Amino acid sequence: MVLFLLGGMLRWRDRSPQGMVWTATLRDKLGHIHHLATAWRNYAQLEQRVATLQHENAQLRQRLCAAPGSGTESRGAVPPYAVLAARVVNNSVVKQENYLTLDKGQCDGVTPGMGVVAAQGIVGQVKQVSDHFATVVSLLHPRLWVAAEVATSHVLGAVRWEGRHPQQAQLLHVPRHVSVQVGEEVVTAGYNAVFPPGLPIGTVQQVDSPQEAPFHQVTLSLHAPFSQLQRVYLIKKNHQQEQHDLEQQTRPTG
Repeated sequence: MVLFLLGGMLRWRDRSPQGMVWTATLRDKLGHIHHLATAWRNYAQLEQRVATLQHENAQLRQRLCAAPGSGTESRGAVPPYAVLAARVVNNSVVKQENYLTLDKGQCDGVTPGMGVVAAQGIVGQVKQVSDHFATVVSLLHPRLWVAAEVATSHVLGAVRWEGRHPQQAQLLHVPRHVSVQVGEEVVTAGYNAVFPPGLPIGTVQQVDSPQEAPFHQVTLSLHAPFSQLQRVYLIKKNHQQEQHDLEQQTRPTG
């Protein structure tokens, strides 16, 4: 093939009938080689993307299995959480109340209230579902509160977006007497009905402690890349309804 191409290059300027045939043949061969190279490059990129998704899925499942209280020994073969991959088909990050739309719905087992996470961190909570789609209240929505804790000290708080930067949120209700350092990780807390404990939310970016204020003002840098979300995972707590029903029965009715 190399000798053929070299011969073709020598005849490139030959305007004789034989030279014209060589030129047409050379162009055909070069086009075929370009097509093969493009196909191979696309295949390699697809393989890399599949490997990335498999790695993300495995990481998420490992986190769920490692979550405190996630053991299945006393629950038979039923895992504590179910995970479903979905694609983001619509997303907003610049509004005061942001939502996402996913390409999975009721026919796929999606129900309102399920948590939504990316490989890097939590994303939001399912609001409504149709047969084939689901809308999600983004973490970039001031009405969504997420029970959280500082990973190193286990100090509890609540994460809430205050409508400013799409990669920043506030960690609220952290007492002033508790030490919180820039760079510490903030994860979901065990008292969360939507997300398993220990899932990443963000990193402490700034800590302000106004005089006479009972709580720190903690700003987080969120892990999930909200403006670039393409693939997410829906999480369903398999025994959530049982827990909810029991807690409802326990509350006083008077």
